[in-house]
Amino acid sequence: MPIDMTRYNAYGPVLQLAMFEADRVPSEAAVEAVCARLRAELGASR
Repeated sequence: MPIDMTRYNAYGPVLQLAMFEADRVPSEAAVEAVCARLRAELGASR
């Protein structure tokens, strides 16, 4: 069963602030990997 992220206000800026406060910042390489997968799925080019 998926977690209801909206129930915990765990999305968007609130989630980002919580991650930064907990020192849970993704690496640049991790962000680029997610972006590359999204570009491929959405048919976008870099």
